[in-house]
Amino acid sequence: MKNIRLLLFIIVTLCFSSQKSLAAEYILYEFISVSDADKEEYLSLENFWSNIYKQQVAEKSLVHWEFWQLIPSGSKQGSQYLRVSIFFDLSKALTYMYSPDVMESARKAYPNKSEKKLNSMIERYRTLRSINQQYLYEQIDKTKKLNFKMSIGSIAVLDFNKQLDGNYESIESEQFKPFYQKMVNEEKIGHWGLMRGILPSGSSTYSTHVAFTFYDDLHQVADFMTNEESMSEKSKLELEKGKNVRDRKEVIIAKLIMKN
Repeated sequence: MKNIRLLLFIIVTLCFSSQKSLAAEYILYEFISVSDADKEEYLSLENFWSNIYKQQVAEKSLVHWEFWQLIPSGSKQGSQYLRVSIFFDLSKALTYMYSPDVMESARKAYPNKSEKKLNSMIERYRTLRSINQQYLYEQIDKTKKLNFKMSIGSIAVLDFNKQLDGNYESIESEQFKPFYQKMVNEEKIGHWGLMRGILPSGSSTYSTHVAFTFYDDLHQVADFMTNEESMSEKSKLELEKGKNVRDRKEVIIAKLIMKN
């Protein structure tokens, strides 16, 4: 009887661990622009706001928060910053997109600040920046991270793609992912993943998927981009075939400057 109970306990534990590891991740991207004149004040207020996000993480209304600076980031190139919010619950992600009620979290994050002061800082923060685009994604694939730890200064390369063929996702996983896992294993990159767009949607959507790659720093990005030996001729041919199933819309580089 003891052995049976032990076996049942192991099975239940393994099932729970498997479900936990397969938990869906919903990622909200918000591209932000700020005028050159307001940049310094805005970053100061973003730092103030970061403690509100940390409070929301503690309250489990969101799982993780990151703030990235885009490279290049000239004021006439569109957005200069990217805010990333991660959720394990789609309803929380949608609610957060539609009506982010932050006042209660702000009170807990700054118990010594008056309601009037908090309202003033929050409103000033909102007037200084424009949210140019919001995109909601679901993460559908990724490499094993091994030794990579995302820290301030880490670099993300975001590859925005539009699916042209129903086999696009399987080709990303079967052809692209093994190559990137090899690069992770050799510590030439930190991590790779693929996200599927949820909102906006429809045939006129700019991109349907984002493939992201994380690096320790810009030196590692440059090494990866210029090192031809990192890819065999066979890999090049396989990846070239995979390119036919998607339209590569844009590649963006971002540097992590804040996170919870």
